[in-house]
Amino acid sequence: MSSGWQQRLDVLRRLIFERINNPLQMHHWKTNVEAEIEDGEYIVMSATRGKITKRFAVLYTPSTSHGVYKRLASSVDSIFVNGQYKLEDFAQDLADRVTDVANFHRILIEWNNESTEGKFAPTSGNDAPVIVGENTYRLIPAEDPIHSIWLRLRQFQSITLAKKFLRKQLSWSGVEIVEADLQEKAEGIAYCLRNAADYFQTTDRNLSQRILNLYYGSMAFASAEIMAVSKGSRTLAEIEDRTKFGHGLYTIDGFGTGLEDLVMGVLNKGFFHAWMNALEVDASSFPESKPKKTEDLQKNCGTWISIRDLFASIPEVADLYTDIFDSPPRWMVAWPDRQPLLADAAQTYVMLLDKTGRISKNVVGTMAGPIGEISEVQAQIGRQFRVTVTHAQGQHWQTALNLHSSPFQRNAFIQPVCGVVKDYRAICFVLLYGLSIVVRYRPRLWRSTQEGDGDQMKILIEAFLAVVERVLPEQFLQTLLAEKIIAGLPTRF
Repeated sequence: MSSGWQQRLDVLRRLIFERINNPLQMHHWKTNVEAEIEDGEYIVMSATRGKITKRFAVLYTPSTSHGVYKRLASSVDSIFVNGQYKLEDFAQDLADRVTDVANFHRILIEWNNESTEGKFAPTSGNDAPVIVGENTYRLIPAEDPIHSIWLRLRQFQSITLAKKFLRKQLSWSGVEIVEADLQEKAEGIAYCLRNAADYFQTTDRNLSQRILNLYYGSMAFASAEIMAVSKGSRTLAEIEDRTKFGHGLYTIDGFGTGLEDLVMGVLNKGFFHAWMNALEVDASSFPESKPKKTEDLQKNCGTWISIRDLFASIPEVADLYTDIFDSPPRWMVAWPDRQPLLADAAQTYVMLLDKTGRISKNVVGTMAGPIGEISEVQAQIGRQFRVTVTHAQGQHWQTALNLHSSPFQRNAFIQPVCGVVKDYRAICFVLLYGLSIVVRYRPRLWRSTQEGDGDQMKILIEAFLAVVERVLPEQFLQTLLAEKIIAGLPTRF
C-alpha cells in the first residue's frame, strides 16, 4: 500500500464514519466494512436492518475511471462520492446512480422505509436504557413554587410512600433491601418530615421564634436525609442516640464583641458529625472538644468560622452583606470561558467573577477546589479571573466545583466552611445554630442586635431566614428524591 493511498484512506474512513456510519447506527443498521480497494480508491460496505441488506461503495473522489464505476454498478446497490466535481465526465451513463455523501440522508430515508414493516422499525435488539435516579430531574411549574415543593414533601409524611421512595432509591444504589430496616427507616423519615413541616410552616413571624423554628426544622430535615441515604443511620432511634452527645457544633466569643464576631465550630461527635458522615464528608479533622477560651481557637484553625464569614457564604444576601461589611464575600459566580466544551476533556477554562471587587488574585489561589492557572482578566464590574478546572473525563466542570444554585443565584462557587463543609444546606444549618444559641442563651447580645448598636444585622438576618424558608425545603426534597428539582413559574419553562 502506497503512503499516499494510506493517507487518503484515513480521510475516507473518517468521512464514512461521520457522514454514513453514524447515521446508520443511530437508526439501528448493523454496518460492516467488506473491502478497502486501492485500485480506484474506494471502500465497500454493507448495512443490515431487519430483513434488508444494502451494499454500497464510497469513492475518495468522483474523478475515478469509468471502469471502476461500471464494476461497482454491477455489485453494489449504491455508489457515494465526496463532491460532484466532473462526475458526469467520469461516471458518464452511470451518473444518475451516484450520490454525493452530503445527500446520504435522503438515501437513508429510502432504506429505512424499505426495511420497515408496519408502524414499527426494526431494532438492534439493544433497547435504549431507561435513565432513573440521580441523573434525572423533576420539573415543578407552579405559580407558588414553595407551596408545590411542600406538597411533594408531604408525600414523605406518609409511611407507605416514604417506604416506596426508599425502596426505589436503594435499588438505584445497589444496596441490599432488608424489609424490617426499610419499615423503620420509612417511619423515621415520615416522622421527621412531619416535624420539619410543623417548624417551617408555623405562622409565628416573631424573629426569635423564626430562628428557633427554622433551626429545629432544618435539623428534622437533616435527620430524614441521614436515614434516606444508603450509608446513613438505620433508624430514628440511632440518630436520637447520636444527638445525646450534643448537636456537634459549638459557639465561643470571637476576637470582637459584636454578633458578627461570634465563632461557630464543629466537633467530632454529636448530630452534625453524624450528618457529615452520612454525606461522606471527611470529618477526621473535627476536634474532640470545644476550645475553652478565644485564644485556643488558633489550635483548631480551619475548623471554625465567624458569623460574619458565614453570612459571607450566603450568595442570596450578598448585597446586604456588602452594605454592612467591608470584608470580601466567600463565593464567586462561575461560568465556562468562551471555548468548545469537549466531551473527553479533563480540564475546562472557567471564569470566576466577584462583583464586589474585593477578592484578590491571591485569595482566589487559596480557594478550595480543583482550580489552577489563575489569571486576572478585564471585568466590566468587580474583578474577574480565568482558571482551569480539572475534572474526570466525561464529568461536567460544574460537578467538580460543587456549585450552588437557587431561584435567587445561579452557579455560585462557595468556599467550604470549617474546612470541609461544602453543602449549602449544611452551611445554613451552622449559621442557624449560631443564631439559635444567641436567641436562647445570649439575651444581651440578642437585644443589642434587635434594638441596640448591632441593629444593622437585623435586616441581614431577616433576609437570610427568608432564603432558608424558600431554598432549604427544595434542597432537602432534591436529596430525598435523588432527583434534581427545577421549580418556578410556568413561563420559566
